[in-house]
Amino acid sequence: MRPPGSGLLYSMHKHTASVVDLDFTDDQLTAISLSDRIVVINMTTGNTVLDINLPNLNESYLNSTTLPKLYHSEKENNKSTNSTNGNNQFQQMHFLVNSFHHIYLVSAHYDIKFERISKIGFRIVEFIDIKRGLCIIAEIDSYYIECWDVVRNRLFSRIELSSSSKIKNILYINSYSMIIIVCQNGKMHFYSIKDWRKSSFSHCASIQASQHLNLVAVDGRFLICTFDRNIPSDFAIIDLKSIHQTEQTLIDNQIIKIWVAFDAPITPKPIKHLVLPNKEMMQFNKKTSNSLLFTAITNDGLYIVHYCIAETLSYVRIDGHYDLVSMHAKNRHIVYSASQGISDIHKWKCVVNEDDGNVKNDAFHKYQLYVSIDISSSSVTTIKPSAENPLQFLCSMENGVIHAYHAGQARRAYKKIPTFPRTIEPIDTAELFNTIAVTLDTNKR
Repeated sequence: MRPPGSGLLYSMHKHTASVVDLDFTDDQLTAISLSDRIVVINMTTGNTVLDINLPNLNESYLNSTTLPKLYHSEKENNKSTNSTNGNNQFQQMHFLVNSFHHIYLVSAHYDIKFERISKIGFRIVEFIDIKRGLCIIAEIDSYYIECWDVVRNRLFSRIELSSSSKIKNILYINSYSMIIIVCQNGKMHFYSIKDWRKSSFSHCASIQASQHLNLVAVDGRFLICTFDRNIPSDFAIIDLKSIHQTEQTLIDNQIIKIWVAFDAPITPKPIKHLVLPNKEMMQFNKKTSNSLLFTAITNDGLYIVHYCIAETLSYVRIDGHYDLVSMHAKNRHIVYSASQGISDIHKWKCVVNEDDGNVKNDAFHKYQLYVSIDISSSSVTTIKPSAENPLQFLCSMENGVIHAYHAGQARRAYKKIPTFPRTIEPIDTAELFNTIAVTLDTNKR
């Protein structure tokens, strides 16, 4: 049961299977959702504009990336504009989807343009350039990566490492046309493309991070590295700009690493997930591009790491267990999280200590639970916040439903009527007797 006005704007029953991926186009006017099919939704009207059946598999699909339009030549790519209007815009879309063993490039007309199958499974399937249709592919425990032009179905480039360097992860930095290969032995290799007309990557640098390396992520020009409990520091930062600008291949001692250790460390280790903010509708800004912002999720809380008004790296800790977390860079002081079918929205801020005139050295942080929304007995699978309205967000569910919520309405409703507690068994009937609600399950209990 849910009291009236609980923040639910509308529900979209577009899928019959669990929604595993939900994303916006850059203008946030279109949502692309993935289950065992792809459903494209016009967010202005809520109507389905594409409903694409995918090949039947005995495993779940994992990710989907949208190609708004295919370009068959570099000349066509350079002259491209976004002047396409109406339904023609959606008919030109293509989608790269992957499961653990399968990769497909599917058109809006159900045609499969590219296909790969792996017996051992794919570790990485990641676009490095959507307009050029270039995708990085690496299999489990492989020591090489392949970059495929999925539009022309041809191998663009291949990078082979030593047989002892099994690949753990691959990251791409779009602004520098750079890929970072993270190996299971703690080594990291940096490659970039200096000239897109040449089908090759140039080796920029290699470093031995640590055999205790845990998670690696990129935020703007910064590479963030976390470690297990054997390393006392909370994380390390590498500025990728110096690697990008070099004319030679750098080695370990030529790359500056900044080790960050807070007075009150991030615990417990290892960090489970690093979450970077969504950046749709964000214009390039030198100030924000040089400012770190990410969330570290541990077993008993989340840490929002940022440059605060004290002009130093700091964090806000929010206690709790969270299955997933989402933020938007445009509304950095709001955090959306979910645990099973309950979504929490927190607000946080940096506060100047008015008793100390030295602002740079004295600031503290505070946060509040803005609202908690008990959405469903079905678990939340993704949360996508709005860039324009910080209190609006979409969440997809394990039962295939997509909900749109307004946290401000939910907060006002909660003050008037608190949410009802959950029952252990599904409710069959409910009756109200003045101020008392009586629920019965199918066994009349």
